[in-house]
Amino acid sequence: MAKQAVSKKARKSSKSKLQRKSAPARSRATGRLKKTSPIQKSRSDISQSAVRLKALRKEAGLSIREMASALDMSATTYQHYEDRYKKRYLPYEMVKPISSILKRKGISREALDTLTPNLTNVADDVVNITYAPLISWVQAGDLSEAVNPYEFGEPESEIAIEYERDSVLALRVRGSSINRVAPDGAIVVVDYSQQDLLPNKFYVVRQNGDATVKRYSKRYNRFEAYSTETGHPAIKLNKDLTVVGRVVRVVTEL
Repeated sequence: MAKQAVSKKARKSSKSKLQRKSAPARSRATGRLKKTSPIQKSRSDISQSAVRLKALRKEAGLSIREMASALDMSATTYQHYEDRYKKRYLPYEMVKPISSILKRKGISREALDTLTPNLTNVADDVVNITYAPLISWVQAGDLSEAVNPYEFGEPESEIAIEYERDSVLALRVRGSSINRVAPDGAIVVVDYSQQDLLPNKFYVVRQNGDATVKRYSKRYNRFEAYSTETGHPAIKLNKDLTVVGRVVRVVTEL
């Protein structure tokens, strides 16, 4: 019995020591738990990409609120990427729109490359973001009156696309003659530097001040509908017909 009592007492004592050893340390003065690691993050731990982002944003003359608005996020969310972001690189999906915004404010490509150190091909992707001014509408059907696409004025909005040239404009489609690729209400982005006719490509063409969008048929040398509906007339290539440009993107709403 004595041995058994001693054994229980020893086990209890050993258990108490183990609990004291494993329990988190407490301050003698306050009795509060002490932090297990005294090391705290400092501003030196902030990503260098974040530091460069802040510098470039200021160089571009943009406020935090303006940059956040351009990126369609809250100022608090955006500020995280300048002041508290710890990872080595900014998210790729953010770098592209950020760089596009800064590029339009005059920031050089060399400076933009510093946002993505040691990452290949990102800068090439970034500079291909282009904003197409949405300036008017174009009839997908018969020729109908439309504004001169070279007289931009104040655009309704801007459409961001990945494209290598800035010679673009956006037009809203009315009608159904190309509804297989661009239904009524869709937006077509047109490169007005691309006027060479390629088979089965879509073009905005003008005749006597009116405009339409159709697909070019090399076989018949004419512009045709591309529709689920019948009855849309084709337009024969003639000396009075002007090619505004080739459709390079179609933007639709789901």
